[in-house]
Amino acid sequence: MNSDPERLSGWRIYPRIVEEIRARIVAAEYQPGSLLPSEGVLCKEFSVARNTLRRALVELKNEGLLDTIPSKGWRVVGRSDPQHDRYKYEGIARVFRERIQTGLLPPGALVPSEAMLRQELGISRYTVRSALAVLEREGLLETRQGKGRYVTRRAPAEIGRPGTSSNRD
Repeated sequence: MNSDPERLSGWRIYPRIVEEIRARIVAAEYQPGSLLPSEGVLCKEFSVARNTLRRALVELKNEGLLDTIPSKGWRVVGRSDPQHDRYKYEGIARVFRERIQTGLLPPGALVPSEAMLRQELGISRYTVRSALAVLEREGLLETRQGKGRYVTRRAPAEIGRPGTSSNRD
């Protein structure tokens, strides 16, 4: 049993690791889009087990500061880092979300067809559908059979808030 008062166990040290890595991201020591040092390097630096480190990294991922890239590691995203969407459809959904929030696409407006969006943006049908599906799940768009997709008639304060349901006509 270790009696060193400075040595902390996993459940007591991981919040400190979270704070340290967050501070490095805020101070731009870890730039958006860059990969963090490997888990092995960070484990040695903080003198912790990999499980303790991963607990801290998952918390930062849940905050939107980090993301994982399979076979590569942990990437710094940053809360307001729109240039680094993980997938193309996320960027397209973000642009449409901003247009809805700012009123460029007002409630009740017809959204351009999938074919028009594919042609305008030079992207695949799957990418267009994925972006529109995200917005429908968020309650920002609704599909009217045989007519197309429309911006829902929601209060501006509700837009962008997770878990709000749409108010349909």
